Formats: sequence, structure tokens, C-alpha cells
Amino acid sequence: MKDKRMLTAILFVIIGAFSFGLLGTFVKLARQDGYDTANITFSQVATGFILILLLNLLARKKKAEDWKFTTGEKVKVALHGVCVGLINIFYFLSIWYGSAGTSIVLLTQSVWMGILLESILTRKFPSPRKIIAAVVILGGTVLATNLLLAGSSIGLAAIGFGLLAAVASTCSIYLSSRVVVNKSPLRRTLFLNMGCLLAVLIIWGPSLLQSFDAAVLWKWGLALALLGMVLPPLMYVKGMPVIGVGLSGIITSLQIPVGAIFACLVLRENINVYQWTGILLIIGAIVWLNIGLLRKTNTQ
Repeated sequence: MKDKRMLTAILFVIIGAFSFGLLGTFVKLARQDGYDTANITFSQVATGFILILLLNLLARKKKAEDWKFTTGEKVKVALHGVCVGLINIFYFLSIWYGSAGTSIVLLTQSVWMGILLESILTRKFPSPRKIIAAVVILGGTVLATNLLLAGSSIGLAAIGFGLLAAVASTCSIYLSSRVVVNKSPLRRTLFLNMGCLLAVLIIWGPSLLQSFDAAVLWKWGLALALLGMVLPPLMYVKGMPVIGVGLSGIITSLQIPVGAIFACLVLRENINVYQWTGILLIIGAIVWLNIGLLRKTNTQ
């Protein structure tokens, strides 16, 4: 029974990682269909909010107290949602100015940023394992983004927005384990999406008032919402507490090759040997970093 629960949890996390890995390809396809970043981002977040709201209305509330949030708790989760909204905004802009494969690599810089944030907050120097992993990830990123090749097509805007998405992701990861963690995950996701929607409306509101095309909602909204706003958070909430942080970190790294492979197959993005080497280095560093955590957890 325990093994079955573990396997089910692993499957949940795989589905979440696979979904998020696919997201960049669908964002690029929506762009090719003629929609700008404002329309694409709003369609994803608005549709995601509606879907989560429906799930909340239909869900069976087993423990009433888990579904009750104080005003302060709602505000805290909504502020966390603002971070999630910024991830989407910056990540989509990075894809807009660059490529889907490169943007997801830049987003994974949240790994070493998280190590840096942890070091600052705890006032402790990172372990040698974490330092080595961070250096390897940075080296892999240089290869994966073609920065060393003459005539590289990646622009500063794509790199800048990709790194900003990573910063927002680092903040989101930090908050996810500290902000109202003992209440209903589904209800928590609702308030999270409210904050996310608020961030998108603040950033893209003026642009949407001028050029919003409602057709994007039914053309791309559902797919983008499922891949980015519904499946990953719900699958992670169900699976990660069961399998632990170490194994979760390893499995979620699957989003990098998934994003790169589909960018190559569907979008026909050219990914050379240097880039694949960089991607493998990043995945290897993430796996190696989390294997240490996994072993430490298993011995406790």
C-alpha cells in the first residue's frame, strides 16, 4: 500500500513537470498564431482562475476548518500569487524575445539563486556540494544558451527576462513552504491565482484595454491554463509531500529536457550539441544536488 502511494505520488510530480515543460512550446505556438504576450498571459491566468474556482465549488470539503482562511492568510497567499504572476510574465517575455528551449534553461537558474537566498537568510556559507552544483549549473547555462558561440541569436532581453523569471521563481519556492501551508491546497491555489491574476492585470492592463482579443481565451486559454496554472501546482501539492524535497527536485528537472525536446520537434528550434551538453550538465547538477538531500532524508 505504501509503495503504491509512493508510485502514485511520483506519477503526480512527473505529470506536473511534463506539463510545465510543454508550456513554453504552447506559448510560442500562440505567438505564431498572432497573439502578443499580454493576450497570451491573460488568457492563461484568467482561464486558470476560472478552472480552479470551479474545482473549489465542486470539491467535497472534508474538514471545514481547512477551507477557512482569515483575511491575513488570504492576503499572504495572494502576495505569493503575485510572485507566480511575475514568473509567467517574465517567462513568457523571455520566450517572446528568445526561444522556448533557452527560456526554460534560464528559468532553472532559480536552483543556484535558491542556494544563494538560503545562505543569506541563514547566514551560513553553502556546503561544497551546493557550490559545485551551482557552478556546474552556471557552466551548463552558458553552453545551453549558446553564449560562447559567435553569432549567437539569443538577445539580452531574452536573457534578462529569463533571469527575472528565475528570481520570481526563487521567491515563490521560498514562500510555498512558509505561507499558509496547513490549509486546503485547492482553496490555497484559488487565492494564489487571485494574486497571480492581479499581477497580470496591473502589468498588462493598459495593453489589454487597447488590444485584447477574446478569441485567445478559447483558442489557447484552456491549454495554457492546464499546463501552467492547474496541473503543475495541483500535481506538486499532491505528490511532493509524499516523496520529499530531494526526489521532487530530481523529477521536476524533467521539465528541462521536455521543454527542449518539444521545442525541437514542434517548433523546429535548432538545438546543437553544445546546448544539449549544457542541458545535461544542468540536469546532472540538479540530480546530484538532490541525491545528497534524498540520502540524508532516508537515513533520518
